[in-house]
Amino acid sequence: QKMKQWKFKDNSECPRCGTEVEDPIHILACPSPESDTVWNTSLSKLEAWMKSTHTLPEMQKVILQHLQYWRQPLTKHIDPVPDVYGLRAITAKQNGIGWYNFLRGWISHRWIGAQQEYYVWLGKRNTGRRWATMLIKKVFEISWDMWDHRNHVKHNCMTPAKQRRYKELNKLIQKHYDKGNASLL
Repeated sequence: QKMKQWKFKDNSECPRCGTEVEDPIHILACPSPESDTVWNTSLSKLEAWMKSTHTLPEMQKVILQHLQYWRQPLTKHIDPVPDVYGLRAITAKQNGIGWYNFLRGWISHRWIGAQQEYYVWLGKRNTGRRWATMLIKKVFEISWDMWDHRNHVKHNCMTPAKQRRYKELNKLIQKHYDKGNASLL
């Protein structure tokens, strides 16, 4: 969108699905089937990380379900949030901040306290603060994966915009070919 505004491109179309205006939210929420695959793979990586760091299981479920619901609100279902470690209030707070903002690293500080309490209950020496820092890095990786896929499609695949441009170029070539060589020096 900005590239078109700055006149570096002639359109702001999504290279994956062809939507007319591609903005930062669309890069994460693009409905193309390939984007779904990248998104699901990224969430699987996030889930594996959460399991490996002993994230509160109910918290894992809440985060993953809400991220899926944010991306596809009409096709996904969210289970009721259990009130373990104040998870219901934490989720409500994050809903207020927004799940797109969660993906941008703006997480509720209450996640830290709940995870810290869980670590204490487990008898782990890990800290909720370090866990939150790593969580933010992991959600940034989701954004990176989606951005990287978008750029791969844009630069290495035949997009609708490229097809239109090639048609225009072929018409110009045909027009010059039809003129013949009589007017050449």
